[in-house]
Amino acid sequence: MALWVGDSFTAGEGADVPAAQTYPYLISAHLGWACHVDAQCGTGFVNDGYLASPDYAPLLDRLPDDARRYPAADVVIVDAGRNDAEVPIPVLQQSVTAYLTALRAAYPTARVVLIAPTLLDRVQPLEYQYVRTMLRSVCLLYTSPSPRDGLLSRLPSSA
Repeated sequence: MALWVGDSFTAGEGADVPAAQTYPYLISAHLGWACHVDAQCGTGFVNDGYLASPDYAPLLDRLPDDARRYPAADVVIVDAGRNDAEVPIPVLQQSVTAYLTALRAAYPTARVVLIAPTLLDRVQPLEYQYVRTMLRSVCLLYTSPSPRDGLLSRLPSSA
């Protein structure tokens, strides 16, 4: 079972297709996975999406509900960060690290896939490039499984 977590891009907001034809469902169907999506417009690792809805929240705040609703996720795909492009990189890095630490605790055996923010344009905004660079550095610590040692995670034992 796959759990997709993200923003309006993950939700397919603005696409003139039914939810079953958005990219999380199409990819999951192609791979033979049951698909569940937690995607809220305007949200991110930091951004709470309040302008889209006062009921929306950043990823970390949504995690307990995701873990309760989808405890058997074999893979968790996180496609977020577009709405955090204006957040100072150190603040964003702290939020991403906190989320990935909590995500690993909630899903200790699941594969975790982090998709860097991108648009369907040839040229990506400079802010997205900064976010992608930061995500790469964080992912060096959170690879699941580690290609070097085969462990499920390289999270610090204190995480």
